[in-house]
Amino acid sequence: MLVTHDIFTLTVLIIVLIFACCKGWGKKDTAPTKMKNGEDFKDWYMKLCEKNRKRNEERLEEIRYEKWLIDHQQK
Repeated sequence: MLVTHDIFTLTVLIIVLIFACCKGWGKKDTAPTKMKNGEDFKDWYMKLCEKNRKRNEERLEEIRYEKWLIDHQQK
């Protein structure tokens, strides 16, 4: 009787493992859209791009001003 119970338990365990492998339990999304803080990645990236664009424009203005200042210095 004990041997029959062990065989039945082993068979059920094997069937569950095969089902789990075929079903893909624990499979995560390949491209998550949410970050750890809950913010949407696309929105965060767009904000970052906008911030970098503004910073680049400001730096370009500073460079233009420095060039103008050098060009207009009294010699």
